[in-house]
Amino acid sequence: MNLKKNYLFYLIVFCVLIFALISSVDAFSIQKLDKNTVFYIDGKSEISVSIVTTDFVTEYKMKKDLNQINKIVVKVNRKTVNVIKKGKGWQKNEYYPLGIIDRETKVKGSIKGKKVSILAYNKKNELIKKQTNVVKSIRTTDFTKAQIKKICINYLKKWPEDFGNSSVTKVGKIKYLPLGNVWDVDFVNIKTGKVVGGTYINGETGDIAIV
Repeated sequence: MNLKKNYLFYLIVFCVLIFALISSVDAFSIQKLDKNTVFYIDGKSEISVSIVTTDFVTEYKMKKDLNQINKIVVKVNRKTVNVIKKGKGWQKNEYYPLGIIDRETKVKGSIKGKKVSILAYNKKNELIKKQTNVVKSIRTTDFTKAQIKKICINYLKKWPEDFGNSSVTKVGKIKYLPLGNVWDVDFVNIKTGKVVGGTYINGETGDIAIV
C-alpha cells in the first residue's frame, strides 16, 4: 500500500514538473552582458539589449513566447536606466529564430564592475524572464568622435583624388561599431548632400581604410 502511495506521489510530482517545463517561457533568451554587448565611448557606456529565440521548441511556441513580451527594463545596480516599450524601436522579424529586440541603452560613465539586469515583462506587467550579471569587461575605443572627424578631414586634404578635397567633400555621419572596434564614416558631397563614399577607422590604432 505504501509503495502504491509513494509511486502515485512521485508520478504526480513528475507530471507537475513536466507541465511546468512545457508551460514555462523558455523559447527566448537574454544575452549576457560583456565586451561583446557593452562598450564605453565619450564618457558613456552603451548597453546592447538583445533578446533572441532559441531552437529548443517549436516555431509556434517561439512566436507565442516572444509576442507576449510587452516591455524590457534595464537596470544598473538595481536602478532603472531605461524602459524599452513594445512598438518603440522593436526590430521584430516574422522569421524565427531571430532577435526580436535590438536596442541600445546609454548610461553616463563606465559600468564595468556594476550589476546590470535586463527584465522582460508581459502586458500584465508580470516578470516573465530576466538576465542579471556583473559586467566584467567592456569594449572601448581610444578615440573620440571629434578625433575621428579630424583624421578624416586630414585624409581629404592629403588624398583629394579619392573623394575630392575639403572644398567639395565633407565628413558626414560617424558611427562607432563596437563589434569590430571600428568607426564607420561617410563622406558627403557638399553641394548635393549625397554620400559619395566612406571609410572604416580602427578604434585602437586610428588606421584608415577606404571602402
